[in-house]
Order: sequence, then structure tokens, then C-alpha cells
Amino acid sequence: MFNLHHSILFLVTLFLGSSISETDLWTTREELLASHKARSDQLEKLLLDAKQRVADHKSGTRLLTDEELTKMEKKVEVFTKKIEKMRKIPDEQEVERILAREREMKRRSDERRRSREEL
Repeated sequence: MFNLHHSILFLVTLFLGSSISETDLWTTREELLASHKARSDQLEKLLLDAKQRVADHKSGTRLLTDEELTKMEKKVEVFTKKIEKMRKIPDEQEVERILAREREMKRRSDERRRSREEL
């Protein structure tokens, strides 16, 4: 698996024309996993807030309009599903797919910036 991981990294780096060192890739991987955890934690907070607002409405503590209640209930549903998906830690293949996508987005962004500078 380790050699496959390095082979994929090499091919992706070669394909994107990137000059990212292996240390940068590991740092980026660590940052990606930390970001995944932070997003998951943030979603947990948002879910708790949405559930509390629905509970407050149902208890009569703080009433919401029908539209607000519908939105809050939908948020509870969406946040719950998202948290379920995020509970599993991304495997190496998923991490590499995300990193490759981010490198490609950066490459495109750099190209657009260079194009604007040339004008």
C-alpha cells in the first residue's frame, strides 16, 4: 500500500506538473485530515444548534415561523446525513483524490491570475 501510495502521488504530481515535495504532500495530507476533523466538529455544533431551535419551538420557548421551522428541520436532516458520511476517516485513495483536485484547482487559479496579469 505504501508503494502504491507513492506511485499515485508521483503520477498525480507528474500529471499536474507540480513541483510539490514529498514533505509538502505529507503536510498537506495532515492538514486535509485536520480540516476534515474541524469541519466535522463544526457540523456537530450546527446540528446541535438546529436541534435546539426546533426543540425550543416545540416547547414554546422560542417560536419559529412555519418557514423557519421547515428550514431548521431540513438542516437537522442534512447535517445528520453529512456527519454520518464524515464519520469515516478518508482512506488513502480518497485523500489522494481530494489532494489532486485541490492541486488542479490551484493550478487553474494560478493560470487565471497569470492571464489577468498579462492583460
